[in-house]
Amino acid sequence: MFLLSGVAYGQLPVSFGVKAGGVWNELTSGSLQSRIFPLKAGPYVEVSLPFLPTIETGVMFERFTGLGVANAVYQVPVLVKKRFNAVAVKPFLAGGATFRMVPGRSEKSGGATVAAGLTVGLLPVKIEPEFRYTRWVNTSAVPRSGQVEFLVGLRF
Repeated sequence: MFLLSGVAYGQLPVSFGVKAGGVWNELTSGSLQSRIFPLKAGPYVEVSLPFLPTIETGVMFERFTGLGVANAVYQVPVLVKKRFNAVAVKPFLAGGATFRMVPGRSEKSGGATVAAGLTVGLLPVKIEPEFRYTRWVNTSAVPRSGQVEFLVGLRF
C-alpha cells in the first residue's frame, strides 16, 4: 500500500539515466602491457523510497586489453546512496558491491565500491558527476586490484 500511494500521487520513486566517464587503470610489467580503455558507459536505474537510502544499479560496459587480446567487460554495480540535504546541489556518498563479467574469458568476479559526488538538479534532468573507486577481489580480469573512475550521469 505504501508503494502504491507514490504511484497514486504521480511520484514514482524510480528514475532512469545513463552514465559515462573515464577509467584510470593501466599496468606495465616488463614487455607486457594491459589496460582498460579510458571510456566506460551504460544505463542505470535509481529507486528512492521515502525515509530509506537510494538504491542504484545498472550495467556498465568497458573494453579491456591484455596480452594483445581485447575483451568486453560488463559490470553491474549495486550501490546504496545517501544524499545530503542542500538547495540546488546535493552531495552524496555511495557504497556497495560491483559484479564483473568478462564473456570472452568466461570470468566472473566482484569487488567493493565506494563513490562520492554531487547531484545538480536542472528541471527534469539531474546531472551527477562522481568519483568511484572499486577494489576487485579477483584481479585476473583487470590489470590492477583497484580501479578509479570519474563518471557523469544524466538522470531523468
